[in-house]
Amino acid sequence: MLLMSTHTMDRLRGPKRNPGKVQPMHDARHEGAAIRWDLVNRIREEIARGDYDTEEKLDVAIDRYLDSLEGRD
Repeated sequence: MLLMSTHTMDRLRGPKRNPGKVQPMHDARHEGAAIRWDLVNRIREEIARGDYDTEEKLDVAIDRYLDSLEGRD
């Protein structure tokens, strides 16, 4: 079971600074990028084994998401 750090939980509970701000769903930086099938296959294997998700990765993902909502991306 993954648990979030206190820092991440505090950020999730904090006030929304830009509640009306809409973030684009498409990131133009990756347009035309080649698919790295070796990486895709390795990650699929890690997911199947249950090795992919870690508390650290969850914290980083949530922090990045909250930063994007706050306009700090």
